[in-house]
Amino acid sequence: MHRLLKNNMVGKLILISILLCITISCASGPPKREKKANELLKEGEQAFQAGKYQKAIDSFENLIDWYPFSVHASKAELQIGDAHYNLGQYHDAIFAYEGFERLHPTHEKAPYVLNQIGTCFLNQLDTIDRDQTSAIQAARYFDRIRHEYPQSQYAIEAKNKMMTCYKSLAENEFYVGLIYYKAERYRAALNRFQVVISRYPDVGIHNKSIQYIAKCRMAMAKRGQSTKRR
Repeated sequence: MHRLLKNNMVGKLILISILLCITISCASGPPKREKKANELLKEGEQAFQAGKYQKAIDSFENLIDWYPFSVHASKAELQIGDAHYNLGQYHDAIFAYEGFERLHPTHEKAPYVLNQIGTCFLNQLDTIDRDQTSAIQAARYFDRIRHEYPQSQYAIEAKNKMMTCYKSLAENEFYVGLIYYKAERYRAALNRFQVVISRYPDVGIHNKSIQYIAKCRMAMAKRGQSTKRR
């Protein structure tokens, strides 16, 4: 009798388990079909064109994760950078573009990528009294375009953008020089103003720097200090 009850209980448990599996299977439906690489690319491009950049990034990243050796992978990598750029996420855009350049150094889009990286840094330029790392990095990438791809459509634009970077760097040097001058630290001020005229002669503050160089030398001469550059 005890064995019979035990067998009945086991049978009921098995039946309940089977019913649960059937219920869960019916509720969840058939497994989703994995999208093909070209479908993910199309999905990402449509989202990109609609201005849904985060959705586009998700589709492109799925393409790269699922089909890393697809012929569409490089296009997805590039458009991830473009999507981040359009979102104003410049750090993420730079990361994506630099990754693309490392993987595809001879790609036909290389000049475009360098221009985009430089522009990302340029768009992060701060005021002249702040750190100028973005200006330095931007100028470096624009300079690469001019030397590595002089026939590129981006070469002339790169020259103009470099001038923007140099103007920011020159104004920063002049700003610091002015602080030193007002603090009567004429040697330090003189060095800053001389940097402006030697490195950045064509950005619009050459004459002002020359005037302050003269003022520094006069002040140093009154103190009996040498005006030779150290």
